[in-house]
Amino acid sequence: MSLHLHDTTAHNITVRGLCEGHNGKYWALESDGSISASQSAPQPFIFEFRAHSKMAIKAPNGCYIRGEQNGIMSATSKEFDKNKTVMWEY
Repeated sequence: MSLHLHDTTAHNITVRGLCEGHNGKYWALESDGSISASQSAPQPFIFEFRAHSKMAIKAPNGCYIRGEQNGIMSATSKEFDKNKTVMWEY
């Protein structure tokens, strides 16, 4: 994955970026809330750096991306909850 940064807000440590998959396509939000690297045109995602080496990712639909144990990523969490699967470690 490549992350192309465009706008940053230093006070909130929020970054607006475009995510590119290994296939050269950009992340896309599908109608069911799932995320796939399938689009030629980029969609902006918001990266919120919340804690040491942890972040939350907000999709264009305003929902946070959750990671499931089976590897599926979906933007279905309306609110941030650090105890759920919306925190990503980098």
